[in-house]
Amino acid sequence: ITHQQLTGKSYGFQKREICGSADRPGQRYGRRPQLLPPPFGVKDATTLRVVNECGLKAAVFLEGASNNGKGYYQR
Repeated sequence: ITHQQLTGKSYGFQKREICGSADRPGQRYGRRPQLLPPPFGVKDATTLRVVNECGLKAAVFLEGASNNGKGYYQR
């Protein structure tokens, strides 16, 4: 919801952020997202636990770079 880094934050904070970020599109479009790319691409054990408890299928991690204003996914 606020796109803050989740690592080191409490269970309650992470649950509000992760479940809330899935609930909003679900309410608007009638379908919740199934994947979560955690902000800044970082996670801890609590993040992964909450992803599962919020009904998401997986957390995804992408590595990328930018060059001259263009984004490139490395993997």
